Amino acid sequence: MGEGAILAKCGVAHRSVSWPEGVRCRNRGRGGPVLSGGRAATGAMLKALFRQGGRSTMLELRPSCEHCDKPLPPDSTEARICSFECTFCADCVAHVLQGVCPNCGAGFVPRPIRLASGGVADNDLAHYPASSKRVFKPVDPLRHAALLAQRKASA
Repeated sequence: MGEGAILAKCGVAHRSVSWPEGVRCRNRGRGGPVLSGGRAATGAMLKALFRQGGRSTMLELRPSCEHCDKPLPPDSTEARICSFECTFCADCVAHVLQGVCPNCGAGFVPRPIRLASGGVADNDLAHYPASSKRVFKPVDPLRHAALLAQRKASA
């Protein structure tokens, strides 16, 4: 289904569009599509959702460090992420990884904390829960040392 049909009112499109996960039709013909939190979906939001196969764009908030498997709950101030959301604990980033992501070679920033409830427009853990998908891939120290040396040589 093309993006033009995405933007049609539900009265026209609800039978002909396969809505992405998290989007539903409101009031069968009396309103536009809405997100699962009840917020009206704008054309830009719907285009982004369809381009991504229905996945939303918020951070996953992965539950643990990829290297040591330390628990990193959504409110943890110890969690660090790269631009691809690889997730590590602050200790591993500082002492094992030396601030360089082993998966993409970029740096890290502290992971933001999502409110448990009461977020503006329902943007909180109650409506957008943290991921339960654990990624446990301990870093190969020799391979990471080579990556660090390569980055140092090109700096």
